[in-house]
This record gives sequence, structure tokens and C-alpha cells, in this order.
Amino acid sequence: TTPGGREREESTEAGRRRNPWFGNRHHHPTTFYPRTSTPASEDRTILYQGDDESVEVHKNHDPHHKPGKNHSPSLPYICQGHFDAVATLRGELFIFKDEYLWRLSDMGAMVRGYPILIRDMFQQLPKSVKKIDAAYQRPDGNIVLFTGDKLWVHNGREFVENSPLPLSYVALPDYLHGIDAAQNWAKNGKTYFYKNDRFWRFDESSKTMDPGYPMHMERWHGVPSNLDAAVTWKDGNTYFFKGELFWKFDNTWIMATTTSPLPIAPIWLGCHEEALTKPIMKRLFGV
Repeated sequence: TTPGGREREESTEAGRRRNPWFGNRHHHPTTFYPRTSTPASEDRTILYQGDDESVEVHKNHDPHHKPGKNHSPSLPYICQGHFDAVATLRGELFIFKDEYLWRLSDMGAMVRGYPILIRDMFQQLPKSVKKIDAAYQRPDGNIVLFTGDKLWVHNGREFVENSPLPLSYVALPDYLHGIDAAQNWAKNGKTYFYKNDRFWRFDESSKTMDPGYPMHMERWHGVPSNLDAAVTWKDGNTYFFKGELFWKFDNTWIMATTTSPLPIAPIWLGCHEEALTKPIMKRLFGV
């Protein structure tokens, strides 16, 4: 059964729909097509080609785009994990931390020119917004950002639908003052919102919350509470992020894989100086 569901639900093609992009904004995800690269597994060396690079390489040169002008906020060290939000947008991975975002075309493959300030991409976002709590792409292609007790809907050009909006716009209860993570699950086309040890399931078509929610996080077998982020990646699996670790979730068997959790830094970011602990080495290589 699916988390919170009584029967397995068929995957949907809705998540593949795209909004057109009119314009030439350099940093918007819709202005780039996902690059073709060799998929990186958890137990093999990651290769970096073309415009992609690891964080290790990225730290050794100035990116083409310098985020912000004078008095830009200090750049956080991404190899420590602890992200504010992670989202799959237009087939690529976007990591939000403090006032910056990073863009990856694949595991360990950072797109050159990043990180940039979040406001460089979402230019109408007010300066009072210092971080993004959660983000996801709707089946219609629009991007939804969560900041505290508000959400913002972006169509690839501008914020729409009278953004910002209260959390009740997606049928979340009034007592919530923010969420930890959000994702549109490719397995059933439903959107999941996470807060502490509870989660909600939202129907994007009817704009209503499914009956019986919230439910306890234990329904996601092997996944912890108090998440930082959740995404369904292009390999068909769902990934949950918390602190310096991530959990790979098998969408077929509806449970976290036996190798989970694993360190974010060397696998997703290519931060090779982050040592693998003995327990992690054992899960990865059986040694």
C-alpha cells in the first residue's frame, strides 16, 4: 500500500506537463534542458562533464555568475548538508539554503554559475524572505515555494494566483505556521506536505486534502520525522533529506532501502573531503 493509501495507485503522466517559457532569463530552470549524463549510483565514482562540476571543483574557481552585488549575504557551506529545501524543477535538482540556491543536473553534477541568490531567479520575492522552507513543482508545471505561513506560485515568468497566499490555499490547517517539506509524488500524482512527525496528502485536481489526514510519518516505512526536504528524482525513487543524511525510498516496495541513510555530501554534491564513516562504508560496500 502507499503511505496513507489503502491500495497501490498507478503513476501519473501529469507530472511531465510543462508550462511554456517566454523570454531569456539566464538563471531560470526552464531556459535550460537537462543534460544527458551517466547516472550516478551510490557505490561508484561520479564523473563531471561539460558545464557540470562537483562542489570540490566548484570551490577552486570563481563561477561565471557572482551571486549578488555589494553586501551580499555570506555564502553557506553546502557540504555540511542541513538544507532548507530541495526540489526537482524541470528535471533538475535545486537546493535551497539560506538566501542561495544550487542547481544540479545529476547526482554530483553542479551546473556552472551556481550558487546564485534565490531572488536572482525569483526576482519578485521580497527582501524580507531570507529562506525557503519547502518547494515543489505542480503537475501543471508551476513552482510552489513555502515561506513561513505563506506560499508563492510561480509560472516560470512571475508569481501568479495572487501570491503570496495562506497555507489554507492548499487545504493545510490554520494552526500550521509553516511546513518542513513538500513533494508531488510521481507514483500517484498526489502532493505531500510534511511537518514534524505528520504528513498530509493533497489532491491537486480537486484542490482538497484527502480524507483521514494528517497521518504519522511511520507510514513512510524507514523514513524519519522532522525532514528538511523530499523529492522524487528522475531515477524513479524518492529521496528524503535530514541533516547531513538522506534516505532513498523505493516507490515500488514502499519502504526505505536497506542502505539508507547515506551521507548527502559525497553522493549528491561530490564533496570528497567529507569522510565516510565505517557504518556507512559497511552499508555501501559491505566492508
